[in-house]
Amino acid sequence: MREQIDLVLCLTTIPGRNLPTKERLIPLELEPELASFDAGSINLGKGVFSNPQDFLDKAAKRMKEKGVKPEIEIFDSGMIVTALRMQQKGKLDEPLHFQFVLGTPWGAPATHKFFLHLYEHIPKKIDLVYHWDRQESFADVHDRPDPGGPCQGRNGR
Repeated sequence: MREQIDLVLCLTTIPGRNLPTKERLIPLELEPELASFDAGSINLGKGVFSNPQDFLDKAAKRMKEKGVKPEIEIFDSGMIVTALRMQQKGKLDEPLHFQFVLGTPWGAPATHKFFLHLYEHIPKKIDLVYHWDRQESFADVHDRPDPGGPCQGRNGR
């Protein structure tokens, strides 16, 4: 059926956040075209969304085995560094597919200036997707016009 449609299936590796690695990688068994690859840990509210290097290594290896392209989710600049190092070590293949998630309360701000800062640190051979995560605590940023990206903010606003 996939050969008859042009939709791309992208599954998450964060069901229930911070589950054991084996459980987080179960969606890869469905062999989607893309799967989320959060390239580092980040504070989220009262807890930490944990993506330590051993998890990233296992996820990258399993994605390669299954032919799944990592959707490299970038919440801050350190995650770009992690993804590029993994690519240099042969753990992630070009072209890298970056998705910028900006405007979360504990990640990079959703400003044009910060987006350009991140953009300048990625290689030229990439696929790029971005969306602005609209959080009420960042109302001053979101009073500006939406730049329009292919993805809607996560909470639907």
